[in-house]
Amino acid sequence: MVVRQHRPSMSRLWPRSGVSEMQKPIPTREAFGEVLAELGKEFTELVVVDCDISKGTRTVYFAKAYPERYINFGIAEQNAMCAAAGLALEGKLPLISTYAVFASMRAVEQIRTFICYDNLNVKIAVSHGGMNPSTDGVTHQASEDLGMLTTIPNLTVVAPADYYATRVLTRAALAWQGPVYLRFSKDPVPLVYTADDTFAIGKGKVLRDGSDVTLISNGDMLPVAVEAADMLAAQGVSVQLIDMHTVKPLDRELVLAAAQKT
Repeated sequence: MVVRQHRPSMSRLWPRSGVSEMQKPIPTREAFGEVLAELGKEFTELVVVDCDISKGTRTVYFAKAYPERYINFGIAEQNAMCAAAGLALEGKLPLISTYAVFASMRAVEQIRTFICYDNLNVKIAVSHGGMNPSTDGVTHQASEDLGMLTTIPNLTVVAPADYYATRVLTRAALAWQGPVYLRFSKDPVPLVYTADDTFAIGKGKVLRDGSDVTLISNGDMLPVAVEAADMLAAQGVSVQLIDMHTVKPLDRELVLAAAQKT
């Protein structure tokens, strides 16, 4: 007999009451789906390649708005990656969407050999990054993807922290020339930014200045780093907090400056 253990969602860490509707935690995959459908008008060559999980990754919004530019390959990630490479060679802007664990472990050879070795303009947008999909079990938890994919030549790797960062960085990824891996969360994450914040691929963002210690984080772990910074500040520790949303290319200058400062 198989006994399934209950794995509590990370969203239990975030506040659920006492906040306005716009302050409530939002999954970054939701922001991705919304902005992708909006960007379909601006990026006319954009074609979304899916792997039978459009509701899970929120590409369903794009599919409804542009059905003629949406292709569902089913549960065939390797095939979908190769098809995306072919679309890029034909002048299209393919964005393939799946879960992080399937892109990084099931289709990593196709990403490396057929997309990145040729530096093709393919965007790989994944949901369920890291330990965030806790209730889905270990089969759907991608704890290795960032470490694995940063070793692949030509691939830019980006992990937005919240709703607003996701909207800006998704558009930046589509405008970026070359392959990009965009990593989103399944569960809701608190808002760290506002609609006025700006982001640039390859440049980390300093949220707080400090002189004693530097915390560097990204993705759905950034709110946890914010909480840690608050706890340290309460103990008199001056914390510099950096959102390294672009894992590759790493903002080396910012890291070295932080090391010298703290």
